[in-house]
Amino acid sequence: MRRKISGCLAVAVVFLASLALVGASPRQSELPPQPFFADYFSGVVRLQGSLAPADTQLVACVADCESFQSKPVLLTGGGAFHLLEVNPSNRFLRGDPISFYLVNAHGRIQAAESALFEGAYAIVRLNLSFDQPLPTPLPPPLLPQVGDPVLPILPRAALALGTVILAGGLALLMLNRRRMGQPASETRES
Repeated sequence: MRRKISGCLAVAVVFLASLALVGASPRQSELPPQPFFADYFSGVVRLQGSLAPADTQLVACVADCESFQSKPVLLTGGGAFHLLEVNPSNRFLRGDPISFYLVNAHGRIQAAESALFEGAYAIVRLNLSFDQPLPTPLPPPLLPQVGDPVLPILPRAALALGTVILAGGLALLMLNRRRMGQPASETRES
C-alpha cells in the first residue's frame, strides 16, 4: 500500500512539476514581430511665411532626437525637400511622433507640423511651416566706448589686483619655506 501511495505521489509531483514548467516558459508577445520599413517625406518648407532658403538642412526626429535623428537633407530652390528618410532601427518607435527641424550651425527650430512613424514604406507629402527665424550667432559682447568714465579706472584696478595677488603668493611661499626649515618634530606639534 505504501508503494502505491508513494508511486501515486511521485506521479502527482512529476505532473505538477511539468505544469509549472509549462507556465514558466517565456511569454509570446500579443502580436508576432512585424517587419517595418522607412517612412519618406517630401514637401515644401515655409519659414515665417516665405519659402525657406536653399541649402538649409532639414532633419526628422522620432520620439526625441536622442532616440532617433535622421540624416539631414538640404532644401532645394523654392524651399522643397525630397525623400527625407525616417528609418530608426528600434521597431518599438512605431506609432511615436516625428518632429521636423531646420538646423544650422547656431541651433535648430521645430516645425509646427508633425507626423507619426508608421514604418510602412510610405512616401508622404508633407508641407512644413516654421514660425521662428533661423538661429543666428550671438552678438559680440559690448565693450566700453571711448569716453566711458570706467576706462581710466581699469588699468589702476588691474595693477592693484595684481599687486595683492603677488603679495599673497609671496607670503604663502615664505610661510611654506619656514615650515620646511623646522625639524620634523616641531612641524608635527603645530
